[in-house]
Order: sequence, then C-alpha cells, then structure tokens
Amino acid sequence: MAVLHHPGTTYWLLVAAIFLLPFGTLYQLPMAVLALVGATLWLRGRFDWQQTAALRWLTIAFALLTLPLLLALLTAYDPQRTGLTLLRLSAYWLAGLAIIHLAVHHPRQLPERPLLLAVAAIITFWAVDAYWQLFTGRNLFGQGPGPGELAQVTGIFHPNFRIGLIFAHLSLFFLEGVRHLARRHPVAWLLLLPYLSVIAANGTRTAWIVTALSLLLWSLWLALLLRSRNAPSPLARRLILATPLLLLAAAFPFIVHPAIRSRLSDLESSRIRLEIWQAVWNLLPDYWVTGIGSHGAGHLAAQAAGLTEPFFSHPHLYALDVLISTGVVGVAAYLLLWLLGIRLYLRLPTTTRRAVTPYWIATALILFPLSPHWGFYGNLSVHLASWIGCLTLALTARQLNDRGGGG
Repeated sequence: MAVLHHPGTTYWLLVAAIFLLPFGTLYQLPMAVLALVGATLWLRGRFDWQQTAALRWLTIAFALLTLPLLLALLTAYDPQRTGLTLLRLSAYWLAGLAIIHLAVHHPRQLPERPLLLAVAAIITFWAVDAYWQLFTGRNLFGQGPGPGELAQVTGIFHPNFRIGLIFAHLSLFFLEGVRHLARRHPVAWLLLLPYLSVIAANGTRTAWIVTALSLLLWSLWLALLLRSRNAPSPLARRLILATPLLLLAAAFPFIVHPAIRSRLSDLESSRIRLEIWQAVWNLLPDYWVTGIGSHGAGHLAAQAAGLTEPFFSHPHLYALDVLISTGVVGVAAYLLLWLLGIRLYLRLPTTTRRAVTPYWIATALILFPLSPHWGFYGNLSVHLASWIGCLTLALTARQLNDRGGGG
C-alpha cells in the first residue's frame, strides 16, 4: 500500500486524530483512513495472526464490546443507532489492526517519542489558549462565555466543556511527552502548570479525579522506574515531593476564579445524576438480559416518566450504560475484558511492562466502569478509548517484538 512507502504516515494520522478533536466530528477522519488501511491489509493477507499476539488481543477486546451490542439489536430501542455504533466500533478495530501491524513491521510509521512530543505540543497550545481565556474571558480566537453563561474555561472547545476531560484522559501521554522533552530542557516541567490549571479551571470534577489519579500513578511508576535503573534516589524523592506542589499550583485558579470555586460546593449536578441513575435503574427489569441497545435510555426513561423529550442523553455512568445497553451479557463481557486486560498486563515481561505502564494506566482510566461523565458508546468516548487502547497495544507489541518475545 502507498501508506507503507511514506514513513510517518501513521504517525501523522494519529496526531491528526487528536489535533482535530475541537472541530466537530472531523477527528474521526484519520481513524477512518486507518480503518481502510486495515481492511486492505487484511484482504491482502498481510496480518501475521500467529506471530503478532497483539492482533489477537485487540480482536478479543473488540469482540467483547461488539458481540453484546449485536445481540442487543434483538431488543434495541433504536436499532439504527445501535447498528451505527457497531459499525463505528468495527472501523476502530480495523484501524487498530493497521496501527499494530505498522508499529511492529514498519517502525518508522509510528515513532514513539515524536508522537508523545506532538501530543504534548498540541495540548500545550490548547492550554495556553484556555489559560488566556481564564484571565481575559476570551480565548485566542475571541471565544468565551456570553451573558448568562457559566464562566467555566472552555478554550478552543468553546462552547463545549470537554477540554478538562480530554486533557485528563491524555494526561499520561502529555506527561511522557514533557518528560522526554525535559531530558534536554528541564524548564519543560513548567508546562505542567498551565495544563493542570486549565483542568482545574474547567470545573469538571471527573476530570479532576482522572488527572489526580494519572499524576499519582505516573509519579509512582516513574519513581519505581528510576529506582530500577539505579538512578540517584534524591531524584526519585524530588519527583514524589513535586506531586503535591504541582497539585497546589493547579489549585491557583480556584483562588482567583469565584465561578470555579463554587463548583466545589455544587451539589446540584450530583442530585441530577442520582435522578438519572434511578430512572435508568427502573428500566432494567424489562431489559436486563440483552439491554436496549446504545443511545436509547434517555428516550425510554422519558416515555416512562410521561415526558415528550429526554431529560438526559446517556446514563452518566459507564457500568450502568453498559448494563442498560447490553444487559447482563454486556456487563459479563465488560468484566471479562477487564480481567483479561489485567492478566495480560501482569504477564508481560518486566522490562516491557516498565516501558509501557503509562499507556496501560491511560487505557484503564478511559475504560473505568465508574466514570460518571461521558456515555460509554458516545462518539468521543469511543474515539479516545480506541485511540488510547490501540496505541497501547501497538507500543506493547513493538516492545515485545524488539525483545524477541513476539508482538
């Protein structure tokens, strides 16, 4: 294929899949191109299913996500949207096959360090833009909250508030990019301040939790990595001591931004989520085996309450979204996916596991069952989970292949 003759094509497509996130649904286009590449490679018999174990891992993972949805078509409230979700997941599976194959057999297609630096550069630009909005009320493009709108930082994603969660779920890639850059330029560590401040000022509490977990787990991993390499212990100690200082610096917007400070004591959103969970739970007795398919809970709950319009778009809890969408069949598959993922990670050779741990942490956080913000089958959540998960398996496979363990 032509893509194989242009070193770095896969790299640029993966970078574009992040860069285009603020621009509607354009972020899906690069992964669609990779899906076409994957389909072509498959039809031409290029995949080495026996030697490249990651291809089998990815296929099992997507099978556990798609087969319950396929079964849910029998009782789906909206078969068309459920079918589209299935097609989207299948496309990301094909894209993932291509990413893994190219990472293992054509390493120049996916240079790890440049990819991390590119993600860090994109996020830094977004952070500076949002930081400017925090203090002036308008980002670099003149966008900001209008009269009567909530004064939370939205940055380049205005008027959507998703910047906090996107930053949070890309934290591990950003942190690794900054770490690579800081090897030559220690001042690069200062990039964490606007980054963390924007997450704090965005006011999305789920983003705060994901970011705190990412920073904590990454710091512990890095301290253990430095220790295993016999790095000077003061460096590891300084790293761990820096974590609360960074969190304190990230709390700065709360001091100067009253609208964000009020989010700490806001109980209204929690009350609304409880009402949504109760409404979804009440639907389960009639659909507990195979569920209602994706994107149907809000409409069914509205009908049950005698309303003409849905009062929520998704259940705001991954585990509950899987349960109502695919029933106990889907929940069992979701649990099995987690168990197999943990087993696979723990069985990796020690050197490989040390090298890829940040990416596995990011994958675990984007698939965490108690995540209460996005819908599990939403366009953006599927995109980010697929991007992170496929990249994690690709980099793991290449590590194994480089060490002669088979990808």
